[in-house]
Order: sequence, then C-alpha cells, then structure tokens
Amino acid sequence: MPTFVHAADLHLDSPLRGLDRKEGAPALRIRAASRVALQRMVDAAIEREVSFVVLAGDLYDTQPAFETYLAFHAQMARLSRAGIPVAIVLGNHDHGGVAPRAERLPERVHVFPHERPGSLQIVPGAWVHGQSYPTRDVAGDLTANYPAAMPGALNIGLLHTALDGHSGDHARYAPSDTARLAAHGYTYWALGHVHSHLALHERGTHIVYPGNLQGRHARETGPKGAVFVDYDATGIRAVEHRDFDDVRWHCIEIDVATVPGDVSALHAVTSQVRQRTSACRAAGRLAAVRLVLRGRAPKELLALGEDEIRESLRAQFHADDDLFLERIELQWRPAAQDEHEVDHYLGKLRQQLSASPQLDDESSRADLHIERELRSAGGPELLEAYREALAIQAKAHGPQAALDSALSLVREALMNASGD
Repeated sequence: MPTFVHAADLHLDSPLRGLDRKEGAPALRIRAASRVALQRMVDAAIEREVSFVVLAGDLYDTQPAFETYLAFHAQMARLSRAGIPVAIVLGNHDHGGVAPRAERLPERVHVFPHERPGSLQIVPGAWVHGQSYPTRDVAGDLTANYPAAMPGALNIGLLHTALDGHSGDHARYAPSDTARLAAHGYTYWALGHVHSHLALHERGTHIVYPGNLQGRHARETGPKGAVFVDYDATGIRAVEHRDFDDVRWHCIEIDVATVPGDVSALHAVTSQVRQRTSACRAAGRLAAVRLVLRGRAPKELLALGEDEIRESLRAQFHADDDLFLERIELQWRPAAQDEHEVDHYLGKLRQQLSASPQLDDESSRADLHIERELRSAGGPELLEAYREALAIQAKAHGPQAALDSALSLVREALMNASGD
C-alpha cells in the first residue's frame, strides 16, 4: 500500500534563548536536535520507500543562517535522489520574504507560490493543493481560493493555519475551521502551525496536524515527529504518528508528601525522575526535564534551604549524559502539623509575646525572633498575615486582643496548611 509523509514546523536551528545561562546545559546537542530529527524522518521515508512527502510550513525560524538552508537542502537532496518528490508551503516564520527561492532547491522539490493557490500532481493519482504565506501576518482564510478537488484522485490540501478551536495559544494566522476544510471535498488536509499532533475527521475528510518535528523548549513536552499516511485509490487507510525527536522535553511534578521526610527525600526524587524518563533515554534521546516539587514539605526538607536543594539535585544528575535538569521549581508549602505540636508552639509564642511590654513595637517582635519563627513554621504568607492581624487588632482593641486574634489566625493557618 502506498504511503506519504506529512510533517510541519521543523523550525530548523530555532534559537534556544537563555540556554547558555543554564548550568550544565548540553547546548550543542539541543541546538542540533532539529537537524537530527529531520534526518531521522528522511531516513525513515527512504527506508519505507514512501511515494512523496508534504511539508506544511515553518521549515525555519525568521532569517535563518545560510548553514541552515544548506542543512535543509541536503536532506531534500537525499529524498530527490531516492525518487521521492516533496511539496512545500511556507508559513509565518519562513514566508515568501525570507525563504529560499524554489529554483535553488533540488529536483522534485516543489514550493507552492505565495501569490495564489496552486495544484500539483505529485505522483500519478495524487494531487496536492496549496499556497505559501506572502508575509508573516496572514489574517484571511487562504483556503477560500483553493482549487476544486480533482475527480477520481487523492486530493491533499496543504496549509499552514490556526484551526478554530484547535490552535491553543498559537497566533491566529490564516484561520479556518473543520467545516470549511471538509467542504472542499479533499481527502486529506495536511496542516501546520500547531505544535501538537492532532487528527480530526470531518464528513469523510482527514484533517491532521503532525505537530512539530522536534520540541523547542520546556513547554513543548512529549513525543514529537511526523505522520505516515497509508492510502489507496479509495482514500486514506491509516494515519500513524512516528517519533523523530532527539531531545524530549518533560515536565515532571512530584508530590513531596510521597517521599521520605528527611535528606533521603532528594534521592527519592531523583529516582522518580530517572524512572519517568527511562523509556525516552533507553531510545537514545536526551531527556530535558523541568522538575516541579509540590505538596506539603516536611520541615527536615525545608531546613536544607532552597539553594542547597537545587544544588544537591543537580549534583545527583551530574554524571547522567542523557538527562538534563532544565529548571527546578519549588512550589511546596510547609507540612500541616498535628494539633498538639501546633498548640505547644503557640503556647510558647504567647508567653514570649506577653512578656514584651510593647506588643505593637516592631523592634520588640524582631528581638523575640518572632518573624523567624513564623517564617519557619508557615512561610512568608503566614508571617504577613500575622503582621496584618496584629496591626489591625492593636489599633481597634488594644495589644492583648491583637495577640489573641493574631495567634488564632496563625493556628488556623498551621492546621489547614496544604500543598495546593
């Protein structure tokens, strides 16, 4: 059964802002990942002897280096030598103002013009219809003028678009919707622009985003690649997403309430990170991880200090050449304490405060180390709440009422502390 490949959003050599400032970042491998992903896709296409390849825009980022053109040209030349034709539309990043001219590309590689939609019989019995972007900002629906479907043939619409209801936070360039696409009567719409894989089916029409070929940053997590589409004279038989990324981005959240309440907690965290990325690394990929620690943190863990925690975690992964901690976020709160411990703590605190002749005097509270104790017990939010309650109640009802009100607030906060 014949097969074609649909890919989009290669973003070759996309700049990775801030990467050089991240300690231990494998910058060279991450920068090369988009080229490696493209080469892997071409390898797979040649090995499977596909009929043709369609690329739905954003081959590069705006104003790519000449070496980036050469890297793309080399992979297209490999497809051409294998007898595999390629059809391309340009998107908002590689629009007609910055993309290489069509005559500079190898034989069998066709770039649709940006002046108007066109049609190409890419192989016998299969037609591709498309239009490139003339500029970055295309506000109208390009498909309004796409040609009619060729009777008795496989018709593929090639389009870089923000599809209504499915484009997420991507800019609304050349917007369209599934109903309008299906109305053209094409068999398959090969879309680009959205960086997540999405396969829709509307009135007999396959409408597919392959996602980008390689994730570009920590918000583009999970497998990335292209789709291989099996077809015959009657239509589409199968759409298979295949992974080609060399660096896979992960966002791993760990509830610290599930790990030991002492320094061995860090070893438990690293163990979970390795386990959750094991399949990725076993496939030869680099796992780039944004680690988020949430939940109720025991005081033994908090006592280590945030800087020491980050340094310790990075040190434990130092020897892992297939795992990179892109960022460590500590979004935890102190663990809720039991009622006896809370009341014992507040009793001591009340004795200290009652011994002070000036409850509303900032320096007296500082001398008693109240701020340090409250911060340790409940974090900055609890300290701020205590200060506000003390100030308000002291003005309205006097120091003793202020103390009672503030300590009541502290008790409630400590008993209800959670990791939400």
